[in-house]
Amino acid sequence: MLTIQGTTSADQMRVDVGPARDLVTLFGAPGVADGTTFSGVTRFLVFGSTGDDSIEVTGSGPVNAVLDGGPGSSSIKVQIESRTSHLDIRTGPSGDSIAIELTTPTGGRATASIAAATYFGDFMDLKIANNAPAFDLALGFSDAVAAEIDRKVSSAVSVTLNGQRTTSGSGQAFKLAVKGPGTLNLNGAVVADAISVESEGPASGNFQFTGARIDNTVEVVVKGNFNGSPKIVGGSFNDSIKFLAEGTITGTPAVDGSYGVDACDVSAGVTKVDCE
Repeated sequence: MLTIQGTTSADQMRVDVGPARDLVTLFGAPGVADGTTFSGVTRFLVFGSTGDDSIEVTGSGPVNAVLDGGPGSSSIKVQIESRTSHLDIRTGPSGDSIAIELTTPTGGRATASIAAATYFGDFMDLKIANNAPAFDLALGFSDAVAAEIDRKVSSAVSVTLNGQRTTSGSGQAFKLAVKGPGTLNLNGAVVADAISVESEGPASGNFQFTGARIDNTVEVVVKGNFNGSPKIVGGSFNDSIKFLAEGTITGTPAVDGSYGVDACDVSAGVTKVDCE
């Protein structure tokens, strides 16, 4: 395990992964000459400090990393090609930005696990270009996320969500767009003020989406058939909820407006209660 520790200054640290397996090269790491290469690195940790730091990971190959921006206002960027990636991202309370661009190689199954423990006001932009016939994503987060999976080939995509707000502020949003040919299987749970999921192909799953505070907007749009028994629950006030599928719906999907005067727009086959 390799650990890179930032200073109290505004550090600009970069880790280049590959091209050989378990090989990393460092730039901007305090106390380490630029271009220093380490072999046999199966996991690395990068810690920012009180400065407004920049942490960047680039290259290709398996990635297992902890990227901690520290208490300063940090920028975390990841741009990698990897069949197997595990990212544990952490930020402080000063307002941070996270940008991840992941490309999966052709052939075989690809997997990614991304866990972002962030503060209110942070934002994660996740873009995945999938070239594998099967791709599994586990995504955990505690603040605003915009995620896009662009299928370059027909593929079976499986996404498991764990999005639980950890602050009392409002305005937290989650958006997932799955593009290109193939299927989507979606599971897990999200609690947020605004939730949007759009699938360009058929989808399935047993997810639960819950509005967090007041006047929530929750939308699920599937451009194909849907199979499963998900549940969407509004918040305490006036919500707008959509569950629309262009094809046939099988299973028992349900929408519950909960309290307030709620507008529910659903396809045939979706049960709705407490909708005005």
